[in-house]
Amino acid sequence: MNIIIVGAGASGMTAAISAAQSGKNNKIFMIEHDDRVGKKILSTGNGKCNLTNENMSSDKYRCSDITVVDKVLNKFGYKETIDFFEKLGLIFKNRDGYIYPYSGQASSVLDVLRMKCSELGVDILTGVKPLHIKVSNDSYIIEYIEDDKKKNIRADRLIIATGSPASNISGADNSGYKLIKELGIKVNNVLPALTGLRSSNSFCKAMAGVRCDGTVSLYVDNVFVSGDTGEIQLTDYGISGIPVFQISRFASIALNEGKRVVAKIDFIPHLSTDELKTIFKNKQINCPQKSMDEQLIGVLNKKVAGVILKRYGNDIYKIIEGIKSFEFDIQATNPFEQSQIATGGIDVSQINFDTMESKKFKKLYFAGEIIDVDGICGGYNLQWAWATGYIAGRNAAK
Repeated sequence: MNIIIVGAGASGMTAAISAAQSGKNNKIFMIEHDDRVGKKILSTGNGKCNLTNENMSSDKYRCSDITVVDKVLNKFGYKETIDFFEKLGLIFKNRDGYIYPYSGQASSVLDVLRMKCSELGVDILTGVKPLHIKVSNDSYIIEYIEDDKKKNIRADRLIIATGSPASNISGADNSGYKLIKELGIKVNNVLPALTGLRSSNSFCKAMAGVRCDGTVSLYVDNVFVSGDTGEIQLTDYGISGIPVFQISRFASIALNEGKRVVAKIDFIPHLSTDELKTIFKNKQINCPQKSMDEQLIGVLNKKVAGVILKRYGNDIYKIIEGIKSFEFDIQATNPFEQSQIATGGIDVSQINFDTMESKKFKKLYFAGEIIDVDGICGGYNLQWAWATGYIAGRNAAK
């Protein structure tokens, strides 16, 4: 029996290993349109590959039906992931629940996956671009281009794990969604996520380069949608950093729908407005000779203080309001090339998450980021890739 996996990234390679280990006399093929496998793995976790998280739960994911995430994690969660990679030869570092290979190199993760595929006899075809998928007599015909020639390969079982266009590596594109849409399977809008937010405000350049702890809150048409706290990066184009990444998918969706998006930053989240008022009253009592910009020394970064003073003047109450809720008008997200993942993809209503099989076509399976489920930063998206890949491979091989 031929099992073909389209896409040789994190989920595709895991699917190949799982399929090869789950059934005898199966021939496993991986088709990859890039010139080598697993390139996106190398860029994860800033090249260190945060491959999972000890604090694994479905509330770390965004999805129209979160119960499907529970189904997947209950079958292949944190413990199963650790066991899977230990058997491939990895040992780990645990940094506050964030799990990395002990070597600190994402290449270690890719190498053990590659070596296992080779050991199990998985055939890997690189530089091969799939063009179309046809359903034929209870099997699938994949038409592809290799060496500028059109060719065909038949699959008794087919796993699509082509990922998304979100990546700074060459070759990341929308080709997988095109194949799926041709089969009449519902695909939701694919948009950048885990990325920076671009603002139309001119003051961004004046604050560029500042890193500060704060809370960012996202409002869509004046309604609070999401927020997060941590180190925020102020850039010449807008705002970035992990807290901004965590809320960016909501901005992406709202902007695509033509809605107004505003991000508000609290530069001193551990103090309330009343506590700040008391602090500044004491400053004025103790140092009445100091100007307002001098009063802000030691409270805010000088660049941030300068912008707030320019915007609000010497009115202490407006300054405090600005410190606690400084507004950025968001006009766009960063593009796919500057995004870690995408939101959108195959609608979850199209998949049986007990097996990862298509509800429309038997023997057709999906895995990884191509599905409309996205996680926050912290190893959750790779966990989704390992888990869905493993489940899809195991069931395709039965």
